Amino acid sequence: MNLQQLEAIACIARNRYNISAAADGLGRSQSGLSRQVKELEIELGAQVFVRTRNKEMGLTPQGERILRIGQRILGDVRTLEQIGAEGAREEEGELRVATTHVHARYLLPRTIKAFAERFPATALTLQQCDPEQCRALIAAGEAEVGVI
Repeated sequence: MNLQQLEAIACIARNRYNISAAADGLGRSQSGLSRQVKELEIELGAQVFVRTRNKEMGLTPQGERILRIGQRILGDVRTLEQIGAEGAREEEGELRVATTHVHARYLLPRTIKAFAERFPATALTLQQCDPEQCRALIAAGEAEVGVI
């Protein structure tokens, strides 16, 4: 079972069981959409739609339950995507790194460059110190990461 199959069932029901309209709405072929529904029915062992001569006329009782659960799952997926989008916005801020001179000079330059490219809205602050001072900065909450 996959999300595309659940989207197919929801879209077919939304389009009053018109597979052509549902396929257009999803940007898929009619045959591909029908195949996805059939595969889901086989996998679940339940018929989703009432059919007459290969035409969907409505939902079976199991189909109604499958549709309700599928819509809930799709709604939860949209919520997760929104959380992810919010997380992307939260990537702003500052990351404080306590490190020794040797690491700052020789080990971290490429990593810092890659970080800056991936998270341009996040300021990266390096604090050079000896290993004991690095530990103290981490313990005091004055640095988030220590490289020693």
